[in-house]
Amino acid sequence: MKITYSEKETKVYDSYLLGSDYLIRKVAEEIATTRIIKGLPQKRTEKSYINEIKAHNRLYNLGLFRNHTKDTDLEEDIKKWKERIFRIISI
Repeated sequence: MKITYSEKETKVYDSYLLGSDYLIRKVAEEIATTRIIKGLPQKRTEKSYINEIKAHNRLYNLGLFRNHTKDTDLEEDIKKWKERIFRIISI
């Protein structure tokens, strides 16, 4: 799984391939740990990362916005309304 990090976001490429909650949770843990190790800001919780990845995967599997949902861009300064929407979609 290719993951890139920057000050403002973390990008998970082909996140739709993460087929289980276990794998998504492991990737979220890796992201949180790596951001700390690299000294990058981490303003989100692991649960927030998990919800966004799950939401992207759900939309991708429904065939919606496939160009935008095959990868997941985890912005650190996420708007609260966006975070709530991802949480709802991820259920």
